[in-house]
Amino acid sequence: MGEKQNLDGVQATQIFRGKVTSPEIIAAKPGRWKKRKMATKKEKKEISRKLESPQIEETFIREGRNINWVKIGAVLIILAGLAGIIIAAAMYLPQLIRSSQETRNETSERLEWLLDELGKRESENPTIEEILRDYDLTFYPDTVSSFTPIPTPTPVVTPEDPTPSPSPEPTLKNVILAAYEDISEAEEIGRDDPARVRVLISKVVEALEGIDENTTAGELQVNVGDILQKAYQLEKSVVNAACYPYYRDGKQRMEEKDYAAAIDAFKKAYDIDPDYLDGGNTYNLAKAYAAAGQQSTANEYFQYVVDTFPGSDHAGWAASRIVPDASEDD
Repeated sequence: MGEKQNLDGVQATQIFRGKVTSPEIIAAKPGRWKKRKMATKKEKKEISRKLESPQIEETFIREGRNINWVKIGAVLIILAGLAGIIIAAAMYLPQLIRSSQETRNETSERLEWLLDELGKRESENPTIEEILRDYDLTFYPDTVSSFTPIPTPTPVVTPEDPTPSPSPEPTLKNVILAAYEDISEAEEIGRDDPARVRVLISKVVEALEGIDENTTAGELQVNVGDILQKAYQLEKSVVNAACYPYYRDGKQRMEEKDYAAAIDAFKKAYDIDPDYLDGGNTYNLAKAYAAAGQQSTANEYFQYVVDTFPGSDHAGWAASRIVPDASEDD
């Protein structure tokens, strides 16, 4: 009997664990162990059927609650983002505060300097004085009386300019460089303005007179000889080329005794270069004036040839044609 009760207890335990496939007894209600009875075949089949059902397995076998990993991952990402923001703020916020402080300090220094400079000049300029007064009234109204009169500015007496001191003599290098710039300008002008080219050539030749042609000016590596050579070439290709047609027409009009036309042609060549043909054009211009009965004007041009080209044939001929009153024939 004791073995039977022990067996019954084991079978009952196995039934509740879901391991028994052919139960032998039906358990009585708690506290009524003496009224147990053996199960019938029908009851055994019914119990076996229920124990083999998957619903029974789900009822007795549970692996735990389901965990929502998606929500947990989203929460972790949000927490990580907040942590990053907090770290970044902790790293860069001091720098931003320091930069802002430096900017305010720099602005304050600039404003202080500006006010100091304006204060130094307010006595000289009434406008500055008025601006400073408005500034004080705007930002420091308690320290400035609104009825403070603006003083009348004292007129500033400008002293007379002292006599300018004479400019220092240019150095040889500066003379050569200036001549180089003038001749370069003449090359750029070319035949557009022959009269201007002739003026520049005369200026260059006069500036370089007496300087050795092998003298070189500084880093340009341009010597005096090169500059004079350019001047000579420009005189032929630009100045002389422009004067020649007028000189040729003047000679032709003189042969035709059309003195007015001759004067006009010679004068155009003279306006480009008074020294064309070493004074030959000017000499012929003076002859045309004399032939036209304008001896006083002719004397002026004759005298120019005498003064500019002393000792030359044209100077000798011009001197012989200077007469105070009457005109002469050729």
